[in-house]
Amino acid sequence: LMGAPLAVANQSTEELAEMRAIVEQLQGQVEAQSEQIEHQGEVIRDARLDQSREDDSRFGASGIVSFLQRLEIDGHVAGSYFWNFNNPHINADDDGVNPFANTGDSNNIYPYHGSHNSFQVDQVWFGLEHPIDEENRAGFRFDLVYGTTASSLGNAGIRGGGRCNFSSDCTSAMYVHQAYIQYLIPFTANGITMKAGKFETLVGAEVAQATANYNITRGLLFSVMQPVNHVGVLFENQWGESGFKSAVGIANSGINDFGSDPDWHKGKAVIAQLGWSGETFGAATTVNWGQDSFNNSRYRSNGLVDLVLTWDPTERVSTWLNFDYGWRDAGGYNQQAIGLGVAGRYAVTERFGLSTRFEWLADEDGYAGWNAGADTGDTTDVFSLTGTADYALTNSLMIRGEVRWDTTRGTGGDPQGEAEFFGRPEGNLKRNQVTSGVELVYEF
Repeated sequence: LMGAPLAVANQSTEELAEMRAIVEQLQGQVEAQSEQIEHQGEVIRDARLDQSREDDSRFGASGIVSFLQRLEIDGHVAGSYFWNFNNPHINADDDGVNPFANTGDSNNIYPYHGSHNSFQVDQVWFGLEHPIDEENRAGFRFDLVYGTTASSLGNAGIRGGGRCNFSSDCTSAMYVHQAYIQYLIPFTANGITMKAGKFETLVGAEVAQATANYNITRGLLFSVMQPVNHVGVLFENQWGESGFKSAVGIANSGINDFGSDPDWHKGKAVIAQLGWSGETFGAATTVNWGQDSFNNSRYRSNGLVDLVLTWDPTERVSTWLNFDYGWRDAGGYNQQAIGLGVAGRYAVTERFGLSTRFEWLADEDGYAGWNAGADTGDTTDVFSLTGTADYALTNSLMIRGEVRWDTTRGTGGDPQGEAEFFGRPEGNLKRNQVTSGVELVYEF
């Protein structure tokens, strides 16, 4: 009788052990099935993704998501009002001169702010880019401009021309500033960037974009001597971590004629640049040399040597110096010009800044059209002094005001006369001009 309970207890323990083993076996099978189901789900999702990509490719939408993810959009909107203290006459005089604009008779100063006592849309700028890197070596850049700037750049046959008049709507003017394919060639440590198409020039310290300059108006060197863009092929390279950079390319000519159309020239120009930049100092020398047409007859040599120095001694102070020498074979005699400009900006606060710019440009034998193209050796000098104050109303919106003084010295091609370019109320011209303007710029 005493052994019966012990036998029953032993039997119950064995049954419990068997049941525990069965439960653990079932639990293992469930976990294995869960892993298999999860793996099959991943396979199905991958298959669907592959099928989706295949369908996208089949229906012409391959890579649309990747394309949009890599696409960078930038731009700005700028508008201004300018007043000329000469109050120039708006009607043409007996010689056909129409000095109603700030450009006066010279027609190549104030390329984007030529109108007196007028509100205008300076720039509506849209930029699209697929940047390039080691993973995505191919890309592009496209810049489209509306407004007075587009009108000026689009009037390629007029140096700095495109002045808005009573019969034109400069707000609707459109200009393609850049449109090029870029490719990162895996040849050096950082790769060589190739640009093929229409690209911005390497020359100068100022650019067409309103947001990238200290002042509202562009200076004499930009307006008279420097090209704005080129159509051709350019190769750029950053030499490791040394700070050196170089570029070489070939493009349609028109290398030292502001406003010249870079699309139609049959003559070609060589572009070369060597530069270096450090923490506070930078330097770049650019040479453009080639052939261009003269009076639509044959092609003659012309060129431009450009030097830009930048120095930012503190976080609040930034400066640049720009020197240009340009020459042109005018058929029997040489035209040449020399220009020098210095500018700087001081950040008084995080939102408020003051800028100034001084420039001198000397035109000999009509390089800039100031000496009537005469083979006389006459030289006309133009001096310009500009002061600008800017204030950031928000992180995206800036307002700035400017006062600019221009004056001329020389004969202007007339041995008995003077270099008088700027308009008067009576319709004649004078040697000096003072303008003042205000500009609003919204950047996105």
